[in-house]
Amino acid sequence: MQVGIKDGKTVIPKAYSVKRIGQLIAGDCASGKVGKITPGKQKTKRKWAFVRQAFETTCAGGPHPSIGATSGSVMVKVERPDGGRDTAEYFFGRNGNMVTTYKNR
Repeated sequence: MQVGIKDGKTVIPKAYSVKRIGQLIAGDCASGKVGKITPGKQKTKRKWAFVRQAFETTCAGGPHPSIGATSGSVMVKVERPDGGRDTAEYFFGRNGNMVTTYKNR
């Protein structure tokens, strides 16, 4: 998730909070409930100076059937393009193939 923009050595908070990410992902969980969100590494994209925060969480009951994943691990990337709507990109394995699905909010 994008958490800020780097200006020199200062990070200006922007975009997503852990609470907002939890709200976005909850709708894509079969039960509507997200587990504890554990932050991972924070990286800065040099070209645009975006600060991105990796995280891990679980969905009680697994992913919602609308995602297309039936079980297992699902990676998600959430971004807000210039249009202002949130876009979630889901990446997972299904029947031995890697699948990517998108949901706009």
